[in-house]
Amino acid sequence: MTQLTAVKSSVERVIEMIITENLTECINQPLDDSEAQKERLEKAI
Repeated sequence: MTQLTAVKSSVERVIEMIITENLTECINQPLDDSEAQKERLEKAI
């Protein structure tokens, strides 16, 4: 059980890192089209 908890924790950290990276990219490199930017942010989340 302890190993499963450790794996779950690791997976959650990786997911958080990916989401953070995607959001940072969306914020630092916004699109000119506001609708396209909105879709891009929704995908990042």
